[in-house]
Amino acid sequence: MTKKTELEKIIIFLLLATALTPLIITSHTLYPFIFGKIIFFRVLVETAFLLFGIGLLFGVFKISKEKIKEFFKNPLVITLGFFLLSIITSTLLAGNTLRAFWGGMERGGGLFGMLHYFVFLGLALAIFSRKDWIKFFKIFLLVGFVEIFYGFLQFFGVGNFPFALEIKSRIGSFIENPAFFAAYLFFVIISAVIVWWSFAKPDLKSLSRNTNKFWKYISVITAILSIVAIFMTGTRGALVGLGTGILFVFIYLIFSKKGNQVKIKNISAKKISVALLIFFVIFGGFFLITKNASFWQKVPGLNRLAQTQILSVKDTSTQTRLITWGVSWEAFKEKPVFGWGPEHYITAYSKHYNPDYAIYGETWLDRAHNKVFDLLVMQGIIGLLAYLGVIGVALFLLLKRDKKKKDENNQYYLSGISGILISGLVIGYFVQNLFLFDDLTTYISFFALIGAVFALTWSGISRDGVNEKTFKNFSYHKEGEGNRYEMSVPRTDVGAGFAYLIKAAGLALVLCVLYSLYNYNLVPYVQAKLVPKAEGNPAKNKELLIYNFKNATKPYTFIQPAIIGHVIDYYYDYYPEVFGDLSYRDMNDCMINKLDEVIEKNSSHDPRLYIRKGLILNIKGKVAPSAYKEAEEALRKAIKLAPQRQEGYYTLSVSLLGQNKKEEAVEVVKYAFSLSPEVPRAHYQLSFVLFASNKFEESIEELDKALEMISKIDSFQSSDLKGVIIMYSVMGEPQKSADVVLRIIKENFSGGLSRHALEQTLYFYSQKKDKENFLYVAERTRRQITSLRDQMDIFINLAENEHWDVLNNLIKVK
Repeated sequence: MTKKTELEKIIIFLLLATALTPLIITSHTLYPFIFGKIIFFRVLVETAFLLFGIGLLFGVFKISKEKIKEFFKNPLVITLGFFLLSIITSTLLAGNTLRAFWGGMERGGGLFGMLHYFVFLGLALAIFSRKDWIKFFKIFLLVGFVEIFYGFLQFFGVGNFPFALEIKSRIGSFIENPAFFAAYLFFVIISAVIVWWSFAKPDLKSLSRNTNKFWKYISVITAILSIVAIFMTGTRGALVGLGTGILFVFIYLIFSKKGNQVKIKNISAKKISVALLIFFVIFGGFFLITKNASFWQKVPGLNRLAQTQILSVKDTSTQTRLITWGVSWEAFKEKPVFGWGPEHYITAYSKHYNPDYAIYGETWLDRAHNKVFDLLVMQGIIGLLAYLGVIGVALFLLLKRDKKKKDENNQYYLSGISGILISGLVIGYFVQNLFLFDDLTTYISFFALIGAVFALTWSGISRDGVNEKTFKNFSYHKEGEGNRYEMSVPRTDVGAGFAYLIKAAGLALVLCVLYSLYNYNLVPYVQAKLVPKAEGNPAKNKELLIYNFKNATKPYTFIQPAIIGHVIDYYYDYYPEVFGDLSYRDMNDCMINKLDEVIEKNSSHDPRLYIRKGLILNIKGKVAPSAYKEAEEALRKAIKLAPQRQEGYYTLSVSLLGQNKKEEAVEVVKYAFSLSPEVPRAHYQLSFVLFASNKFEESIEELDKALEMISKIDSFQSSDLKGVIIMYSVMGEPQKSADVVLRIIKENFSGGLSRHALEQTLYFYSQKKDKENFLYVAERTRRQITSLRDQMDIFINLAENEHWDVLNNLIKVK
């Protein structure tokens, strides 16, 4: 390569800076641990792409037809091309092309998001030298070290350190999610291996390994700390993946020639691997036999692994994954070739939803928590085969280094043992992704690794990026002291037509990227910053909240579904009067109009939009009865998209009750109940419609069953618990109402309690002269509700002295 131009240096700087992405947090936006990373990465890549386009336009970069042909013959490029083609095809065939292309705010996915990873990879391969790749992984390594450091601060409860994060037992550092953090750590270890095996001198003949002790030490230390941190995340899938990767390395060294060639302290790697494999098997067997022992619960990571019970309903995480994979398989069978389209897992999941899932909760899933099933559902068998092809070719290139003979001018960077170690880690990453899926940080890491494998192992790449076959195509220039050699590709005549085509492509690229930087990065970022300002007490600053909400939702961008859904959910949970008080009609109408706009653009994609509309219209129906009919129409559309999802039927029953269609409401809930009678919430909803139909005896019976079936009170939603307390009170069961309140308090669940419910419970225990429970509720109320502290002090004093008559007169329950 010739001496780099300033333009090339800037592009390289921008691409190197992408390694900093995992550190980015935007506390002032929605999804602070995700969205800021998305915008940061996209702006860097798009700016680098813009500069590359300028370089093409003004002839800074010369492209050779021969080099292009050689490039596209590489098996990694071929498989990556098929993978990209499968994404494009699945996008074009998706039910909602808009969603498939743009993705969402929560994941940064879709074809648009994936194109950024391919552009990043393409630019890096075009601009990076081998030394630039080493720089990238050095930065990646240091960022990983910082991530681990802050993860350790979380684990050990250090909160008074600069930029300290929320204290957690399962660490997530700046990535927040422990599972994604664990997946990212696989690539941190890979970067440590790459940096460790990097070479110090750039000339062709000197091939001594890196003598810089700092990088050797930081590589080893970070790799070890990464393994420890994986355990501290408590992510079971990552631990299984790590174990699988280690097993692969042991087995490969035992059965390959490299095992005998590599020696540590004059002992062959094969013998060491045999010993470690035996220890690994013995330890694994001992763990399986004794996993119920209490001492495993004191070991981070292994404590959760020991709790795994594949056949037990108590292991909620495992059961929900098994059900989800079953749903995914059914969805795949419906569209097996190119799938449902990117970001359309929620569509397939909703249509093939298994009602038994509600036994463990009513979470909506937009991913299968299994990379293979994600690809099968969203990109079909073609997408999966292309993805497996990329990984397979990468592993082949890494492992074949072990089989090549080396000579003075044909040295492989990732030689022998380093390729084996990285292969084991790639396999471990793939295995852990059988329990998870990729996010922004792992996608960046994955594509960077693919780029490194391509650049550092392709066709016998030597120290300086060329092999003996292409050696004659380069000229050498000796510059300065130290005999530093630079290489350059001779400028070849590519023809006037091809040159004009390149310039035209450069111009088009510049215009498109400029437009994207403004409309698809700056505008969404500004909108995301306005979301927190659109949420607050509407009684104090309604006009300002409406103003900020309108600005946050105009113009329409790919983040609108997330913004509008988040704002509506906020007011539904904390200020439901916005939807049920005529004084807030302008605010209510504004939100519903924006929701309708999102529904119009995503109607065939997401049933959650219709359910959300039904929920707020049911509240509005209390002051505007016609809203119940509109809610019914929306909910029936939701049910059409998710015919076996009970939540749609529950919400529909409320709409029907509002229209005085009591018998129909009962039948609707009974149908939802029949989908899976083992769901506790189904009993509650049936109890509710029976209560609304004045069938109190049947209602109490169903309500009792619901509470008996749940192991934890937070299995119910806050609104459900409020309904339980009210219904028991109205139906003349104050003891049961008080028991629910007591259970909520004992289980430290913040939802479901109102001031009225607390006072009602205290009045009941006062009448019963139940000193123990009265004091328990009063003391908890005193700690949790500061506005009642003085009042509770008086109540506690009176109860301790058993002045029940005075208490009964003081506690007024309306």
